[in-house]
Amino acid sequence: MNIYTLTHVPTEDLPEGVTCHVAEGLSELHTALSAGQADLLLIGEEHAEALLTDLSTLVKTPWAGAVIIIVPDEERMRVATYQKRGAATAWLESDWEYQLHRYCADQLQLSKNERSLSVLNGRKMPLVIAVASSYHGNGCTHTALMIAKYLQSIRGARVAVVEATKEDTTFRIIEQEIGATSKMDRKYGFTFQYEQLYMICSGIAVSALETIIHDSQFEYVVLDLGVLEHYAHPSFFFQADMQVLLSARSPWNVVKTLDALENFSPWPKEEVRIVLPRGTRSDRQYVAELIPTQLVHTLTGTSNPLELTEQVIQELHIILAPLFPRSKRQDRLMSI
Repeated sequence: MNIYTLTHVPTEDLPEGVTCHVAEGLSELHTALSAGQADLLLIGEEHAEALLTDLSTLVKTPWAGAVIIIVPDEERMRVATYQKRGAATAWLESDWEYQLHRYCADQLQLSKNERSLSVLNGRKMPLVIAVASSYHGNGCTHTALMIAKYLQSIRGARVAVVEATKEDTTFRIIEQEIGATSKMDRKYGFTFQYEQLYMICSGIAVSALETIIHDSQFEYVVLDLGVLEHYAHPSFFFQADMQVLLSARSPWNVVKTLDALENFSPWPKEEVRIVLPRGTRSDRQYVAELIPTQLVHTLTGTSNPLELTEQVIQELHIILAPLFPRSKRQDRLMSI
C-alpha cells in the first residue's frame, strides 16, 4: 500500500506493507496518480483545492485509491464539501495519525481477506448480516437475535449469531430463559444451541470470526458488533452481505449516526441500512430526510427477541428482502 503526502508525515511506524512517500510538490503527486502508483493521497487543506481541481483529469482509469484532506479542527464542517469535490473524507489535525493507522489496518485486512462472502473455493458460504449501532444501549444484541430468529424460524435456515464484542453477558443471561443447550465448541469456544440457532459468545479472535463466516454448516451468520466506532475491526461490518446500522430519531443520535458513517468514508456505504428500533413511521420519515443517502427502516420492539410478532416478521422481511431470491411478481409487488 503506497501513501503519498506533501506535509503530513506520520511520526510513528506504519503497519508492515505500508509505505509513505513524501512528495516534493504537486507535480510529483500528479505523476503518482497518473501512473496509478498511489493508493492514498494525504493532503493538507492548503493544497486541497489545486489537487481536487485536477483529480478528474489525472485519473484516466477507475482508481481504487482515495484522497483524504487534513483540516483544522475548527473546519470539521467542511468534510461534506470536500467529499462533493472527490475526496473520500477529511480528517482533523488533532487525530489524523490515529485515523491513518486505523485506515491502513482496515485496508490491509480488506486486501488480505478479499473474497466473496457467499462463495469460496467452490463451496457455498453463509451470507453475513452485520449489525452495529451508532451509540451504546440501542439494542444491538437484541436486534441481532431478532434477525437470527427470523432467519431460523421463518426462513428455516441454520443460523449462527455471534456476539463479537467483549460484552458477552447477554447470551449467558438468556440461556435459562430459552432452555438453550450450552457447550464448549472446539473451534468457537462457549456456544448455545437453540433449535437451528447457534449463539456464539464473544472474546473470539479475529481468525475465529473469519472461520465462522466461512463455515458452510451455516446458511447465515449474524454478527453483533456493538457500537461501530468502538469495534476494532470495522471491515467485518462493511464487507458483510448486509449491513444494519441502528439509530434513533433524536437529533443528537442522528448526528452520531452521520458521524459513524463519515468516520468510515473510505469504505463503501451505499448498502448500509439504517434501522430505528421501536421507531414510528414519523421517526422514519424524519431520519430519512436527514440521511437521504441511506434506506431507513423501523423495527417494532419486543421484550423477548426470540418471540417475534407478526408485525416484526413483516418488518424483518422488508429489511432483509435483498438477501432472498424473488420472483418477478414479487419484484412488482415490492415496487408498488
